[in-house]
Amino acid sequence: MGRRGSQQSWPDYIRPASFHGDPFDYATGVETYVSQNCASSSPSSMPGFSAVSRGVGGLEVFAVTSDGRLKHRNFSSGAWGCWSTLYGNAAIKGEPAAIAGSGRIDVFAQGIDNRLKKITWTSAHGWYQWADMGDYTITSAPAVTSRSATGIDVFVKNSVNKIAYRHFGTALPI
Repeated sequence: MGRRGSQQSWPDYIRPASFHGDPFDYATGVETYVSQNCASSSPSSMPGFSAVSRGVGGLEVFAVTSDGRLKHRNFSSGAWGCWSTLYGNAAIKGEPAAIAGSGRIDVFAQGIDNRLKKITWTSAHGWYQWADMGDYTITSAPAVTSRSATGIDVFVKNSVNKIAYRHFGTALPI
């Protein structure tokens, strides 16, 4: 039998492989792993950001890049996911405002055209495209809250610097 420097016999000197702390199952010889490599650790410039909890152990973080795109990163099962860009038909500025409900996340933002924008994620569909949510000019980042399981309340400043309010029903089709 072969010997290594530690005077152990084969196969005792072979260390089992593990991936992200999970040992390979040599008995079955089959394992499936998802890469946790990320292209970059964070957006290089974040003029605005927001975070929301999806419940116990889940976080969603959103950051606006200097070119007006929304980046997203989540924390689930004790690990951070990679930053991903939520592409779509809107460029935004300022601070986004995110809110989470049962099986959905809604993110509101001020578009570079100074109109209210919204992007939604649902557990059944994933991310939708950006939607233009108003025909009036806004001059501030939105603030969001919810008074019920089926509605979202959004507050912004309008073009005459007054607080404008809009209620959106989440039970309605997107």
